[in-house]
Amino acid sequence: MSVLFSEDKKDIEDIYLKIKYDGPSFDGVMNIQDLGNELLGLEYCLKEILDRLIKDYSKVKDSELSGFDVNLIDIVAKDFIDNCFLKTIAAKINIEKNAVLVSIIALIIQQLFSIYGEIHTAQINSDTEIIKIALQKNEVSTEVAKHIKNSSLTDSAKYIAISLIKDKKYRENQAKIIKPIKGSAETLEISSSEFENAINIDHSNKDVLLYEVLEKNNDDNNEVGKSETVNGRIHYINLEAGRNHIGFKENAEGVSIRCHLSVGLNINNYKSFLGEWVEIQGVFKRGKNPEIDVEKIIKTQAPINKAEQENLRL
Repeated sequence: MSVLFSEDKKDIEDIYLKIKYDGPSFDGVMNIQDLGNELLGLEYCLKEILDRLIKDYSKVKDSELSGFDVNLIDIVAKDFIDNCFLKTIAAKINIEKNAVLVSIIALIIQQLFSIYGEIHTAQINSDTEIIKIALQKNEVSTEVAKHIKNSSLTDSAKYIAISLIKDKKYRENQAKIIKPIKGSAETLEISSSEFENAINIDHSNKDVLLYEVLEKNNDDNNEVGKSETVNGRIHYINLEAGRNHIGFKENAEGVSIRCHLSVGLNINNYKSFLGEWVEIQGVFKRGKNPEIDVEKIIKTQAPINKAEQENLRL
């Protein structure tokens, strides 16, 4: 049987999670709706991990947690400070005169924050589009799974982390914690006594953690498109999707543009186009979440850069 919890015991007072928002919107203040949603999302994520850990530990024969009331563990917020928006999240155990049980709960809280951190780390260090394709099929991408499997978590904790990434409700609540970051100058730093390195989330990597929110916004894209011909590069293809068949970057730069093949076009005919430069004709909606209803795709040559142009002139 695999070890459920680390033998590296700590006092409960030494285990914490720090959530720090920084940037123009967080100079000692935070929008009250964003704060409320963030705390509700954080509460759900931490309690979901906690419940699964306790259930897992309770499977052990003669477990001291048999019949344990999870409500004896409070997740509390403390230490708000100014000039950014930082708070410390910690656990409080309402148990007296039971050193063994308190020690077990300390190990559980230690794993709680470790799992929470690994879920974020695995996702922000992986390819956003690959993760999205996997989640559309209710799977975890190979890249994310490999990151978690190579982490210092116990086998049981690794299983919990991977299962939570596939849990849509968990991801929706995770998104509430990331959503307050709006501008390019705003950041979120998550640190803990259980993390080797702080987790830094900003405009460059937040999209993968906002997956559910962004997908809903894309579905509500009511912008009127216009016929265009654009050049760029295909960086992902989903052979099984009903929509969002292709990920395309105009001029191989900027945000990924979701491409939906029109009726009569078969995605299997474009399998070899992955990584290729192409010309796409179709109805282009150039909004916050750009997309193209594709009518035609043809392969093209990669553009000649300035250095190559100079060489040709010589």
